[in-house]
Parts: sequence; C-alpha cells; structure tokens
Amino acid sequence: MAYSDLLRLSQGQLNTFTQCPRRYQYTYHEQLGRPLDPNRQESLTWGSQFHTLMQQRELGLPVEGMFGPDDPLGVTYQALLAKLPELRESDPNVVREAEHRRVLQWPDVVLTVVYDLLLVTAHEATILDWKTYRDLPPREQVEQNWQTKLYPYVLAATSDYTPEQITMTYWIVGDAENVRSHTFPYSTAAYLATQNELRHIVAQLLTAEEQYRNDNAPFAQVPEAKGLCRRCPFVQCCERQETTTFAPTQWREMIHNSPDI
Repeated sequence: MAYSDLLRLSQGQLNTFTQCPRRYQYTYHEQLGRPLDPNRQESLTWGSQFHTLMQQRELGLPVEGMFGPDDPLGVTYQALLAKLPELRESDPNVVREAEHRRVLQWPDVVLTVVYDLLLVTAHEATILDWKTYRDLPPREQVEQNWQTKLYPYVLAATSDYTPEQITMTYWIVGDAENVRSHTFPYSTAAYLATQNELRHIVAQLLTAEEQYRNDNAPFAQVPEAKGLCRRCPFVQCCERQETTTFAPTQWREMIHNSPDI
C-alpha cells in the first residue's frame, strides 16, 4: 500500500474510536456536525488566538499588537511567562520548535502528532501543550487520554531519545490568575504498553474500516450501560434519544467529556 493511501490517525481519532466506534463513524466518515454552546465557540476562538500568539512568539514575530493592556489574552500570556522560565530565557543548548509535526508510519496507518512547543537538548526532550480552559479532568483520566500516550510515544519512536528522557507537560492557561501545569514523565514501560494497545486498537479500527467500506456495515455502538450516550451529540443518530434530554447547560458537560482533553 502506498504511503499516500495509508489511514492517518491522530490522538483525537484514537480517543473517539476507543470511546465509541460509532461516534468515530459519524465524525470522520459522515462528517456530521454537532451543536456548540455559544460560550464554547467563544472559548474556541480565544484558544485559537492564544495558540497563534505562542506560535508567533517562537517565530520571533512581535506579539504585543495582538492584545491591549487589559486584554485577557495579554494578561494570560504574561502570567505564563512568569511561571515558565523556558519562555523567558534563551538557552543556546535548547532547540525549540512551535507547532512541531511528527509522523510515525506503521504497516497500515500513519500516526500523526503536533506539539504546541517542543524543547530538546542533547539529553532530554520536553513536550509542552497549551490547554486554554480553566482545568483538566482528573489526572488518571488525562493519563489515559491518547494525547498523553501518543505524543511521547511517537517522539520516542522517531528519535534517539529514550522514553525516560522525555517529559510531557500540559499548561492550563484558561484562568490568568491560576496558570499551572501538569507534568507526565515518560518511561519504557509506558512506551511498551502504548505500543501493545496501539496494535490492538489499530487492528480493530482497520477491520471496522474494511467492513464499512466493503459491506456498508456500521461501526459498533458503545454499550448503553456505559452511560456515555446521554452526553453524546449523536444520540439521535443512534436512536437512543429516549435515554437523554439535553438542557442548555448540559452542552458544556457534553463537550467537557468529549474524547479530547
């Protein structure tokens, strides 16, 4: 199979498929949209602006014109600079790259990651990710998210760094008064566990893809007993709408519990 024909998988796709294969079908094959709370749309816009600001900064472009003196974007930016010395200080021994993309080719898929900021020295590599909302889910949940598992895995598999030389840190910047980080050191045990899990999931996904393409067989539905349907935007597509009634405030809960962190 040619490289261009391989299925490309990101952490978002892996999260979606492992949470519910049918949701993967609706999202990536049928490209069904989902309604957004207006507050969520505003948050997404702000998050995009923040990521653009950080990327421009790493490119050496001026960023001061992107915000006013009391603009939350600027206040948050300054708060992050105060907490993260690696942003304030220039170290000739550190190579840094914003929006760094890496790919790892497996026999039938290509795994793709994009790091908000990658800092590397001769002996260690640090993956930084900006989370532009007020909090993360519990640490155990973040550890099981495919972003936390896939990002260091791909770096270890495509570089000379050992897993123990790699660290991933999330910076939560949605609240300028409470900018903070959560760090996840990597390990060989985690690398091997992720590799085994990937082999299992990719095999399941490719089987589902083939059956969907050749036999028009739908992807499997998540068991209702898991209780995920009441937060799913595709509950009506699955004809499970009798299990839930969405109130306006529940859209925020649904988005918070989406496959991405």
